[in-house]
Order: sequence, then structure tokens, then C-alpha cells
Amino acid sequence: LRQKKVRVGRKAEEFFENVKDFISAKHEIDATAERVLPRSYMDSYQSFKPAVLRHAEGMSIDDVYQSAECTRGAFSEMARAVVEADGLDPDQVVEHDGEELMLTDQLPFTRLCVAPPKGHARAAEKIRDDYEGDASRLVDVNRCSIVVDEEQQLVAVASKLMELCEVVRLKNRFAEPLFNGYRDALYSVRVSSGDTSHVCELQLHLAAVIAHKEKTHHYYEYFRSYFAGSMAEVDSR
Repeated sequence: LRQKKVRVGRKAEEFFENVKDFISAKHEIDATAERVLPRSYMDSYQSFKPAVLRHAEGMSIDDVYQSAECTRGAFSEMARAVVEADGLDPDQVVEHDGEELMLTDQLPFTRLCVAPPKGHARAAEKIRDDYEGDASRLVDVNRCSIVVDEEQQLVAVASKLMELCEVVRLKNRFAEPLFNGYRDALYSVRVSSGDTSHVCELQLHLAAVIAHKEKTHHYYEYFRSYFAGSMAEVDSR
């Protein structure tokens, strides 16, 4: 555009820069996936979902957070049991290319990472944009990640998840990657503690792929903000 002396506004120029860099980043992660997922073992796990996934109809956002708090301990124990059942140490620090894989600037990834509850502001945005104001459909307040090193471990953990947990929804993004090329698997699992039942999200990652996450997530957030919609809207555009 500059060579052709086409004048564009600041927002349009920023958009084109992000598209250009996005394509480069997507090529990088696709090349990594081809290298570390040569057998496509995860393709045997088909994504599935119910017509509507929710905790209990009519719940407010405060009800959802209270339910999450009641089941948080049971969810952590369940995730730990899955990791240990595959012979892995939940507290082992994950390395990639000889260096610790960092979750934050100060905190490395471990095999099992239990995240703090989803922030209220992001939860309210998701309820508004994705769930038509229905807070009972917010099923990722409690979240954790399991990170493995190789394809064989990936499918072994996936098998244990289906065996040991009540999986009520699966988004297998190893088989159907995100628009930005990122690959993982998101399991919605129903967890009970006493009389409380709650749906939590367990994410399954491969270390070589998650190493790309910071860069790919930048474009995920940029395009979601730019198109001011859900990820389905971004996918379609």
C-alpha cells in the first residue's frame, strides 16, 4: 500500500500489519505441529457438545462463582489424579528446547497448572457476547492445564481423561485448530462436591505448541477486539 501511495487510516494500517504478522505466526505454528504431531493420534477423539451446556438453569453470575468455589478442591484433585494415572508428576516443571516453559515472567509451567478463577470482568463480557446474558452457561470459571512433551503422552492423558472424568463437552483443537493455528484440547468436565455439581474446564497442551501461545494469543485477542464479537464471528471473517 505504501509503495502504491495508497493512503489509509491508522486503524486500517494497524489491521494490515496484524494480518501480515498473523500469517507469519500461523505458518510457524503449523510447521511445529507437523513436526511434533506426525501421527495425528488425537484425530481419533471427535469433538462433541450438548445442545446447551450449563450448570443449572436460572443461575446468576454470583451463583456460578459460588458453585465454582464449592467444587474447586474436588476439581484440582480430579486433575491431579489424571496426571498421576499416566505416570507423570503434576509438579514437574515443563521444559522446551532445554529451557523452562514460562507461564508468566516469574512462574514456569508445571505438568498441572490450576489457574485462579476467571476474572469477573471477562466472565461478564463472555456472558454478554457468547451466551445471550445466560450466566448458567459460563463453564470455565474453574480451569486448569495439563502440559505434556510428546504425542504419545498426549493421547495417553486424553485416554485417562475419558476414563476417569465425566466429560460433557470436548473441543479437540488438535484435530480442528483455531483460526490462528493454535492446537489444544478443551475438556468440559462435570465435578461434584457434596450437593454441588459444577462444570469446569481442563485444557490439554503439548509443550512445543504452547511455546507459540504468547504470540498467537496476541492475534486472538486483537481480532476478537477488532471484530467486536465472539470467536465464531472471528472465524467466519
